[in-house]
Amino acid sequence: MSNARDNFYKTIALMRSLQSDASFIDQGIAPSDHNIKARILRNGLVVSAFSLLETYLEDRLEEAVASLSSSAIPYSSFPDEFRNFFTVQAVQGLANRLKFLDKNDKLIYAEQNISSIARILSNPSSYNKFGFSPNGSNIKSEDVRDLPKLFGVKNGWFQLQTVCSEIGASRLALSNDFENFKKARNAGAHDIGSNIASLDLDTHIETALLVGISSDISISNAIEWLCRSHTHALAMQHISTNRPKYKFLVERGDGRWAEYGTGNARIIKIYPDFENAKRGAATRSRQQNTHLVAKDLSLRPVFLI
Repeated sequence: MSNARDNFYKTIALMRSLQSDASFIDQGIAPSDHNIKARILRNGLVVSAFSLLETYLEDRLEEAVASLSSSAIPYSSFPDEFRNFFTVQAVQGLANRLKFLDKNDKLIYAEQNISSIARILSNPSSYNKFGFSPNGSNIKSEDVRDLPKLFGVKNGWFQLQTVCSEIGASRLALSNDFENFKKARNAGAHDIGSNIASLDLDTHIETALLVGISSDISISNAIEWLCRSHTHALAMQHISTNRPKYKFLVERGDGRWAEYGTGNARIIKIYPDFENAKRGAATRSRQQNTHLVAKDLSLRPVFLI
């Protein structure tokens, strides 16, 4: 199981539950102490949701690229853009992260992580996360767009939106949703007068989940082909022609969860609760090289297992 996934989707679920908490909901439209507190809480929650997404993309990238060490494709066979990410951008990213640390923590952090960048030239190569969003304090649209491209997935935002559609969460323009989410995050963090409406907050938290889940699936699918192929050219052919495959766990009204076969064809098994469903379906999903997505009663994706 992925620690990054477990933390991200559980926290997203908690954030969603907070939206119905009375402390976050305005009482009428007239100014009041309660409404001021609710506005502050909503602003804080959207900032936290954006930070959660950033952490997830970085931590999940670190987990996913670890398997590249077992690939038959040597580091030297990858294109310059890929190698630049794990060297030049990695050095820039590590230096950028150091800027945001307390003076007393910088030396320890540097000593712990500099060697991880150097191991890219070991045999087998060891890959790192530091090239992701190497500049600035927050991720940008280009960072999200270019991450799948690094592993051979072209047209990043289009592909992420396609994945969302494939798992039952269509968006008209996921990239625009992300930009709106980022603007709300910046306003919540820097503008004391910002007021994020409850409906907008729900949209932003949903955007965090969808960007996270679609990025994870796109990257994981591409890395799987990079590990299974003997040459980089062959891997690129597989990535361009093979869409991700899915299995689904769907919540039922009685609290049980149903496991569906590939393509929602039929129910494979019914489990008494979510934890049992995750454990039971995960093994079959790995054997079939599918992505296991859990959906709630409204058929919204809520968890990538």
